[in-house]
Amino acid sequence: MLISLLVLGSVSTQLALFHVYGYRAVRNLAEQNLSQVHDRIADRMRDYFEIAERVSRVNRKTIEMGHWDRHDLASWRDAFYEQMRGFDTVSSILWGDVFGGAVFVSRYPGENGYRFGVRVPAVDPRASEFRLFDDGRLADVPTAIYEYDPRNRPWYQTAIAAGEPAWGGIYTWVPKAGMVPVLSVPFVAPVYGRSGEMLGVFDVEISLHDLGDFLRTLAIGRTGVAYVMDHDGLLVATSAGVPVVEGATGQRLPATASGHPLIATSAARVSDRLTREADTPQRFSDTFEVGGAEVMLMAAPFSRFGHLRWLAVTLVPADDFLAPIKSGRGQGLLIAALTVAVSLGLGILIALFVARPIEALSDHVRRIGGGNLDAEIRLTEFPEFVRLSDAINRMVEGLRERLHLRKSLALAMEVQQRLLPLHTPEYFGLEIAGHSDYCEETGGDYFDYLELRARPADIAVVAIGDVSGHGVAAAMIMASARAVLRSRGRDTDSLAELLGHMNRQITEDVGGGRFMTMLLLAINVRQRTLRWACAGHREPLLLQPGAAAFTQLEGAGIPLGIDADAQYQEHRFDDLRAGQILLLATDGLWEAKDPDGQKLGLDRLVAVIRDNSHLPAAAIRERVAAAEQAFRGGRPQSDDISFVVIKVTDTGSA
Repeated sequence: MLISLLVLGSVSTQLALFHVYGYRAVRNLAEQNLSQVHDRIADRMRDYFEIAERVSRVNRKTIEMGHWDRHDLASWRDAFYEQMRGFDTVSSILWGDVFGGAVFVSRYPGENGYRFGVRVPAVDPRASEFRLFDDGRLADVPTAIYEYDPRNRPWYQTAIAAGEPAWGGIYTWVPKAGMVPVLSVPFVAPVYGRSGEMLGVFDVEISLHDLGDFLRTLAIGRTGVAYVMDHDGLLVATSAGVPVVEGATGQRLPATASGHPLIATSAARVSDRLTREADTPQRFSDTFEVGGAEVMLMAAPFSRFGHLRWLAVTLVPADDFLAPIKSGRGQGLLIAALTVAVSLGLGILIALFVARPIEALSDHVRRIGGGNLDAEIRLTEFPEFVRLSDAINRMVEGLRERLHLRKSLALAMEVQQRLLPLHTPEYFGLEIAGHSDYCEETGGDYFDYLELRARPADIAVVAIGDVSGHGVAAAMIMASARAVLRSRGRDTDSLAELLGHMNRQITEDVGGGRFMTMLLLAINVRQRTLRWACAGHREPLLLQPGAAAFTQLEGAGIPLGIDADAQYQEHRFDDLRAGQILLLATDGLWEAKDPDGQKLGLDRLVAVIRDNSHLPAAAIRERVAAAEQAFRGGRPQSDDISFVVIKVTDTGSA
């Protein structure tokens, strides 16, 4: 009897070890699953918003430069249509001017093709809406004619009130009678002419129906859910398919009133963690019970432009991962009881049979913790062991892939750094210094020193560019652009022709999915001339000795990769003098933000360069880079940063 009790105790101890180590391993798997889901949600939402912001920025620049005829709004249709096809996360592109004119292209959820609308008050005070087919054809007869004035719309008024680009509030709309209400969020921006006069408002909208579709593709355990709510506690999108608006009234629903019990219960717990203050809490975890069952929760904030603040929440019942552990424990106890009842010998054998996989699992988990990711474990004693060992092997495989990806990214970063100039050529009368810093392992910023056909040795040719987005895809486009630029540059001395060739090549390569801004600059110090050609990039910034602001040199075209037939022009400045300083930069420099969300801006850059203008160009470069890092105050870099400082030291004879 005593020996039997010892056997029972031994088996029970082994089962307890199995439960403890297995429980810990599976909880770690669950937390990693939730963390990976959150990373995917954050990446997708960041893509949605960044694409809308970049589309808005490019189109506003096009309007400000007068490349679109504001007296013929219907002629904007093709440009809007191509952008809608290239960026499927955008649901609407709209323009409304100060006279009440409007033009838009929209995509309705669940409907093939697009809708094109235009309002010309001088012709008809009403708006006409047409069906726009996938091949670009426009229906002959309008599908709807209705009263419409963009100046009375919330998105227009939001832009006027903000006075700058901003994300507006979420609003509910019904595409047509009988359809389920849809949530959208607009990115609005006032547009001004060169004299500072108000021209109108540009609006790029995202349908949150698409965000809900994405959430429903996520695998969160067996029965887990994910949802997003705003700072007012109202639902934005869910993976559970439950309504986010009340069908009869179109009113948005609070997360706490959701028909899904996990969403309603968790929203009450996290609502007090979501505040309107700037110090929105970082990612946090929690556990709670619903109907006596433990639920694991992970939540993380998401914000844009300091106005839009959402919270993404992921939930999964613990039993989705722990059920095999609990089941295995019950079966083990039954085996222990039978062992004591049958015989001591059988009990010892069964105890050893159960102890071996537990010890193997424990040893394997410790090896993983020690960094050994090459070995696999294959437990076959019980179905639960099989599933658990398979889950652990999949986890280890994922860790190996992540380490391999990190090594690949490190190699890509090393290769890309070598694509940037290692040395600065020497030119008479000039000091040149460049800098590049990516916010990820790889990026899309680029600067270079070129050789053009028939270029005298004392003429400096500098290029700087910015590919939309970050990461490996942007780096590949940058590398391709560099190859085209260097190979084609030896066949021409025309900056405009070189940009046109690059535009055709990039448009063919990327198919409209991405675009790149580019500035080419040629300096002849002996002739005191400066030539440049620009594709959607900020023109050269010129600082006169002792000046309090940059002299704006104007002349830009549309970015590369949008319109294969775009034409570019070369511009000229004929008053180079010693002491002048030129700054060529990507927008990540002056749009760097401090912990409060304030941008660095051009005024602060002017002050840094002016105060250090007596130093060589290399020293000015270091002071600018240090000032940008100090301004961020520890805030992570949100965009790639590249710039080139050019100082004119002499314009006389050599």
